[in-house]
Amino acid sequence: MGDSNIERAAWVGVANAVGRSVESVGIRLFKLDAESLLNEARRKTGLSDFGAETFREGFEILCRALVEEGQLTPIGRYLAHQEILTVLVNRLQVTEWVRRYPKIRTEEIREPLFVTGTPRSGTSILHELLSQDLAHRPLLTWESHYPCPPPEEATRHTDPRIQRSERRVRLWDRMIPSFRAMHEMGGAIPQECIFLTDHDFKSEHQGGSYNLASYNHWLGQADMRAALEYHKLHLQLLQWRCAKRRWVLKAPAHLGNLPEIFDIYPDARLIWTHRDPVTTISSGTNVMRALVALHSDAVPSAKEVAPDVAMGCEFRFRQAIEQRAKGLLPEAQVADILYQNLMDDPGGALAGVYAKFGMDFPVATREGMLDYLRGKPKGKFGRHQHTLEGTGLDREELRERFAFYIRQYGIAVES
Repeated sequence: MGDSNIERAAWVGVANAVGRSVESVGIRLFKLDAESLLNEARRKTGLSDFGAETFREGFEILCRALVEEGQLTPIGRYLAHQEILTVLVNRLQVTEWVRRYPKIRTEEIREPLFVTGTPRSGTSILHELLSQDLAHRPLLTWESHYPCPPPEEATRHTDPRIQRSERRVRLWDRMIPSFRAMHEMGGAIPQECIFLTDHDFKSEHQGGSYNLASYNHWLGQADMRAALEYHKLHLQLLQWRCAKRRWVLKAPAHLGNLPEIFDIYPDARLIWTHRDPVTTISSGTNVMRALVALHSDAVPSAKEVAPDVAMGCEFRFRQAIEQRAKGLLPEAQVADILYQNLMDDPGGALAGVYAKFGMDFPVATREGMLDYLRGKPKGKFGRHQHTLEGTGLDREELRERFAFYIRQYGIAVES
């Protein structure tokens, strides 16, 4: 594996060494077997109903893969334990709230906006810009981590759970100082909704953060409908005691599940971002390696990761293009936005999306978005350093391989 250029803070090695010394005398601090985690969640909440059993298969496969394949450091074991326990506790609590207040299930999620596209194609900044519209509501990190009790409108931006979530995600930055330049995290900022499908244990967050070949193989063939049904229930719970606004959601992973999105949300609006694949593949490769480095010393090399990233991109591009050509997606509910246009003329690019969907785009909303963008210049937290060199991929071969996609959407070649 080796040749990692993902640098971790010095304290991480010290903490892992201490953890290994504890484990060497037979003490396992954080159990990751399925039954131990289920029992711990039950004890923590005093509840026993996890809701629909659709989560069990992925949960058990994930736990087994973490133990047998994950090659986790002590900190990696702690993080995995924390994440899975949080999800199980949430399932118990969400199920209980819905049992007590069945009207939660009647909440209408009207015309949600979904942002998707490959990682590093502008999905995050577009999500943040759309979130500046006062008619919109993004999923915030803390709401994905700690949804119960359901938030209330008056305290949604001052809830103490924000700081709890902030401390949790800041640990990533403390472990790998360069991570913030790759992807900003925070308790009160818009978050990817794969943290909701986490709750049905069908999520690229789980699959992409560890060395988990068996889980990823299973995930690639899993039916996402049950996970998206939970996704909707989570939104209904969060919306129940708050003002009704259009949800703005984002996840690159949704590109692989577009028919399922429209099955669960028939009136959804989808925005697909497009960027030069040569850039997104090298950048995405670096991010994936950093995620593994949070949990394991066995960080795969860029040469090991990049071919899979490229293969996944190509498969999803071809699949989505074919779905659109066959009329399997409601074309009137799909908008395309080029990364370069978003960078060169963000106001114009956003106006095009609003016009496509017949949405009002007042001058004040547009100016608010542009003000936000001016206050968050590219590279605010340092430059994300990545290159195709070392990936084993040839630039010209990639250009030829993805020519079908570049031509289809008129994508600008970056280098």
